[in-house]
Parts: sequence; C-alpha cells; structure tokens
Amino acid sequence: MTITRPRNEDPNKFQEIGLIGAAAIVGAGSGLAVVGFKEGIKAMRGWTYQGSYAQMVHAIGSYLPSAGLPNMEGINLEYICFPVLGGLLTSLFLFVLRKDFGPGLTGQLEEVDRGVPIDPVRFLARQFSAIAALGSGCSLGPEGPSVEIGVTVSRAVSSTLKLDDSLRGILASAGAAAGVAAGFNAPLTGVVFALEILQPTISEKQQSLPGAKLSTAQRAAAGTVLTSAAIACLVARSGIMVSERFMVKEYFIVDKFAELPVYMTLGVLTGVVAASFRALVNQFRKFYAGEVPGLEGMARVPRELRPCIAALLCGVVATKYPQVLFFGYETVNNLLAESATYVDDTETLLTLMVLKVTLTASCVASGLMGGIFAPSLFFGATLGAAYDNVMRGGLGLDIASTTRFVRVARWTN
Repeated sequence: MTITRPRNEDPNKFQEIGLIGAAAIVGAGSGLAVVGFKEGIKAMRGWTYQGSYAQMVHAIGSYLPSAGLPNMEGINLEYICFPVLGGLLTSLFLFVLRKDFGPGLTGQLEEVDRGVPIDPVRFLARQFSAIAALGSGCSLGPEGPSVEIGVTVSRAVSSTLKLDDSLRGILASAGAAAGVAAGFNAPLTGVVFALEILQPTISEKQQSLPGAKLSTAQRAAAGTVLTSAAIACLVARSGIMVSERFMVKEYFIVDKFAELPVYMTLGVLTGVVAASFRALVNQFRKFYAGEVPGLEGMARVPRELRPCIAALLCGVVATKYPQVLFFGYETVNNLLAESATYVDDTETLLTLMVLKVTLTASCVASGLMGGIFAPSLFFGATLGAAYDNVMRGGLGLDIASTTRFVRVARWTN
C-alpha cells in the first residue's frame, strides 16, 4: 500500500485517511512489539531468578560457608550474580556488534529528519540488551525502549509506504505515542507525550523546510496520534499489560487548601532529586571516561566492559537492599498500598531513594540499555513516603494519607 497524491498537487495535500490508516498499522505493530519485548523481560527474569541460572547461583552459594566466608546477617551474596549477568550479556552484544547501540529517542528523531534508514542489527541488539539488563534486575526501566520500538516501527512503515519527509515526522510522533501507550498501558499519556512534547519540535523543524505547507499534515497529526495510541494500548492489553498497573489504595482529601502548600514543598523537593539525578549521570559519564581526578585509570577500561561495572555495582547494593533492582512496579505499588514493611521507616526510605538515584545514574552512563521513567517513579514514591513520615511524626501534621504523598511525588519527579 502506498499513499499517493496527484502529480500537480501540493506534496502535503494527500488523503488524511491514508495517514490515519498508516497510524493504525504503526499502533498494531508497536503494541505487538512491546508485548514481545516485555515477554522477553519476563522470560529473562524467570530464567535468572528461578530457572537454571538461579539454581547454579544457589548451588555455588551453598558452598560459600564451607569456604570460610563469614555469614553476614541480612546480606545475600547471591544477589551479586543476578544483575552481573545482564552486564555480561550487554558487553557481549557490544563486542559482537563492534560499535555502539546507536542513538536513543532524540537521535532517532534526528535520523527521521535526515532520512537515515533503519539499522535493523543495531535496533535488535539494543532491544535484546535492554531485555538482558532489565530481566536481570539492573536499575533501569522498560518504558524508554518501548517508545523507541514505536518510533522504529513508524520508520519501517514510512519507508514501506514511501511517505514524504514531512509525513515521516508526523508518523514518528504517532509511533512514539504508540510506544508510550503500550509501555505504560495508558493511551492518553501517549497522546499527550506526542502532541505536547514531540510534535511541536517536529513541526518547528519541518516548518523550516523550503516551501513547506503543512496545514493538511498538521490537521492529520492529532488523528494519527490518537489512532496509533489507542490501537497500541488495545493490542498490549490483550497480551501481558493488564497486570502491570499501579494499584492505588483509597485515600481521602482532608483539606485541599491546607494540603496545597505541603504539596508545593514536596514538588520542590522532587525537583531537587531530579536535578541531582541529572548531575549524577554527568558525573558517572566522566567517571567511566576517566575524567574524574584520581580515577583516570577508568579511561583504560574498554567501553564494552563498562556495563559490567554498573551491573556489578547494582548487585553489590542488592545484597543488602534488593528493592533497588528492577522487578516491575512492585516496590512502588507496595508504597501506594502502604503495605511495604518499611513504609514508616524514614531512614530506610531515604536510603533506598539515594541508592536508586545513584545506581540508575551509573547504569545510564555505563551504556546499559533501559529507560529512566520507572526508576523516577521509585525516586518519587520513596521520597513521598518519607515526606509523609516527616509531616506526621516530625511536625504532627496529619493532613493527607501516605498514598496521596506517594502519588504526588512520583508524578512530579
């Protein structure tokens, strides 16, 4: 199927229904691909933590006491081996690929603008590396790769249909919406992400093209994004996504006027955490590049081995705090339901937040594949729960439930 136009017509005056039909194909393809991606993570996690690999790790662990190692209460050394597997597999992919995994979302959109064709080998290596990292528990999330899957599917459809350059950008935003909708099980989130964040940027770039007349294409943008996001979410929900939802305990508003300043303060705190995370990512990039004074020797470590270092760090921390590993949304849901055993322990909550921020920054900088949205929810959830404890225990202010603080903090991070 090719979307054609009369020879003498303006290049952007084509049938809008054709573009919406292409968006439907992108939505269905993205939904199926994201389901496959998340099933891959699930299979990897099962093999790592319950399958033959886990049995091998447990067998080795049973010999440690006889080797003279001290029995440290509350420390499970076996956890070191789980994330390291993801790091080793990522390094293996890099060695085989003999180049990096290619650009992320921003880089892919720039390739769409330049008309660069898809590199299928890089794309597959990137996704399999993400499956390895997330399935083994490295401190990242699946949403970023899901968005990249949607954009890649849109590029494949655009190339097959031989769309004009201006239409490729619109379909790319529809693909991103499909990836978000399927990855988050939230079609409206995908629509907002595409129309409010991606589409304005794409439109500005396209308006700079000589003689660009995008009125027809821009009118079709909303329809393509809505169609793609809705179909992707329907396809994903028919697969594995029904169980991946946030379970929110019922809560009540005590006094919305009294609560507002408290939430504003919490918003400022989450902003500080987000800024600190960005700064840490930059510092870890310098660390892995050997640009930190006193640690210049890191520059001699091959780029392909950096993911192993970040994964090892995740494993070492997990021996004491396994909650920092990626196991879906279990920790966030426990905090939302106020069922976590440490929900009233401010020190533990803040410790988990700091460790998660640090590990996620290290994973991002090292080259491990994955997104940062799920970890960001963790940052906000632990901060919100700790903030609630301070409000109640330290200041004696009982103006909202823990669930409400957790919800506010996780979405403002």
